[in-house]
Amino acid sequence: MQTWTGQRFGWIAIVLVGSILTAERTHGQYQRIGAARVNAAQFTEVTPPVEVPAPIGEGAIGAPQPMATTPSAAAPLGETTYPGATALAPTSALPMDGYPMDGYSMDGVVIDGDALPVYDQVMGTGACGVDPEVYSSGTWFRRGRWYLGSEFVMYRLEQNTPVFLYQDTTTFQGFADSNDVFRFEPGLRMTLGTILGRDDAGNDHVVDASYLGALDWNASAEFTAADSQSLGALLGNRVPGMASLDSASYSYASKLDSFEVNYRIQTRPGRDQLALQPNGRWVRHASSSGLRTVFGGVRYINAPDRFNMHGFRDLVPATDTDAEQPSVTTDYFVSTENSMFGGQIGLELMEKYDRWYWSLQGKVAGLANRAELVDSIVSDDGTSDRPVRKLEDTTGTFVAEVNFAAAYYFRPHTAIKAGYNLLYFSSVARAADNLRLGATRGTLVAEGNSFYQGLSVGLETIW
Repeated sequence: MQTWTGQRFGWIAIVLVGSILTAERTHGQYQRIGAARVNAAQFTEVTPPVEVPAPIGEGAIGAPQPMATTPSAAAPLGETTYPGATALAPTSALPMDGYPMDGYSMDGVVIDGDALPVYDQVMGTGACGVDPEVYSSGTWFRRGRWYLGSEFVMYRLEQNTPVFLYQDTTTFQGFADSNDVFRFEPGLRMTLGTILGRDDAGNDHVVDASYLGALDWNASAEFTAADSQSLGALLGNRVPGMASLDSASYSYASKLDSFEVNYRIQTRPGRDQLALQPNGRWVRHASSSGLRTVFGGVRYINAPDRFNMHGFRDLVPATDTDAEQPSVTTDYFVSTENSMFGGQIGLELMEKYDRWYWSLQGKVAGLANRAELVDSIVSDDGTSDRPVRKLEDTTGTFVAEVNFAAAYYFRPHTAIKAGYNLLYFSSVARAADNLRLGATRGTLVAEGNSFYQGLSVGLETIW
């Protein structure tokens, strides 16, 4: 078990390091953010109009005239006029972040090619054309063709009420398989997606695939009889090898793997804003935007359980009246598996700011669950053996998932992300719910509920 846990940590570390290297390589294609010369406090202030006196010889001297900060409506594209100034050709219309602007929409106008429109450039003091300092930009958001998210997760599994396994007839103390021994276990979530394009409304259309797994929970306990052979199994005990025990134990293992493919329609951030700095320079920054994403797709979940009860009765020497009782070891194996497949839908709400965002995502799914049960009893004296049997059933399973996340863009196209996650299953077969030691072995029970919760941290990058 320690080897498997170490392997999981190793793979998770490799994936996260690979994401960091990809992010560093990707960042080399883009312009650095010039934050050192930007006063972020100016972003919340309204820049007053610049007052320019009327030129000599043009009308009576009166109140100062405000200088227009946008091109004149009468000016043709390619020319910008201001009161008291001659028409000037615009400055070179290069992209603000060094990346093509194809398909980016501003005020309903879709830009094809690398040039920004003239009204997105700033005419500085003295009617001299200058390019604004880029502090941040909404064009950086999901700007590229592919994106990758890799997260390290720590999940805890909580199931139904505990099942009592053993009882000591001397002390009358019951022992149960306590579900609270399932601690937080490490796992991995990976997402790979491609941006297909943008529709007429400016929404991104995306297809992505996601995996959540490498999660493996284990619980175990050992019990010793207070008196000779005073420990016995419950669960409708009719099995000789599980009665009159000197020691007993159990082990419980549960795993989770989830795969999903979704088609998403995502809204885009609003237009960037411009702010005037005290040094007279203009800066460009992303505006705060509320974004929405609707999605639907298919999902497959595999959730197996493995349960083992072990009982041991020591040798009882012969006496004048009783024959020798040899030692007996008995093992009861129960395993269940849930293979769930079906469709899901979801909604994500995001509030995006300059360099960070928070999001709340919800998913619901109705899946068909093929549940399987395999159990057997093996004892070294053969008195308690039960052959292996296998039962199957198909049921419906409801799945709900909620994810809260916050991310910070420390590079224009790379963010560090952290979140809290909840996942719930209903109507699944759990090994602890299918323990039967009575005269009849019973049928498959697929009425269990499982609840997972945990934290995640990782990187997301786009290129």
